[in-house]
Amino acid sequence: MTRAYIEDKDYTDLDQFWMIRVKPKMYLNVYVWKSTIGLYRNTKFRKNDHTGAYVGYPHPRKKGLFGEIHLIRESISSGYVAHEIQHFINDYACYFGLSLFKSNEKIAYLTSDTVNAFWIEFYERYDVVPTG
Repeated sequence: MTRAYIEDKDYTDLDQFWMIRVKPKMYLNVYVWKSTIGLYRNTKFRKNDHTGAYVGYPHPRKKGLFGEIHLIRESISSGYVAHEIQHFINDYACYFGLSLFKSNEKIAYLTSDTVNAFWIEFYERYDVVPTG
């Protein structure tokens, strides 16, 4: 996933950007693109192979940027966001050598905190009413 990272972003198709703090000194960048054009220009995944992405930051990540979530505005849904956050959770667990079984509660809190932070920022930026 880190091989898909692009250092110099092309923001011409960017709709929204925000950061999610996952630890006091660690964060994820969230990019919401107007179309797949922006997504494809800013990740190195094969074109037409994805409509969302989690990209790990390729440099040491004990503090600072850990990774990026890339989404398409028109496709945003709870399942879509959960899918990309799950990629982050897996990357985080592997990076820190956490067993998904032995660290079950720690990972569950990381997941719920990350999901909650995403939706708080999302609803501050988009004029939609939360459902369910």
